[in-house]
Amino acid sequence: MKMKGFAVSLLTLSLALSGASAVHALQGPPPQPGGQYGPPPPLRPGWDNAPGSYRSDIERRAYQEGIRGARKDRENGRAPNVNNRDEYRRTTAFPVPPRMRGAYQNAFRAGYNRGVQMFYGGRRY
Repeated sequence: MKMKGFAVSLLTLSLALSGASAVHALQGPPPQPGGQYGPPPPLRPGWDNAPGSYRSDIERRAYQEGIRGARKDRENGRAPNVNNRDEYRRTTAFPVPPRMRGAYQNAFRAGYNRGVQMFYGGRRY
């Protein structure tokens, strides 16, 4: 009878520990020392809408690409730097006509800066 009680206790303990591991896995990794930033914080819906001053689809999409670039940098533990984003330097996220390259890069940079404010706690680069 004692063995049955011990087995039940062991099973209960193992289930409790596996539940704690699952919760930890869902929370993501803790921030790491040495430049690792950890996962981005939760954000309010609509914070990433492009400003109304962007009239063209290219500018609005570039703004969104900039935000995504900042998120990727944060998730991968990189220091924020818009000049390290291929999409910014080469405008390769989607076809950009040569006459729109400047507008694309300005909107991308604005979106990236907004993403940095949100994902890195307002730190500037």
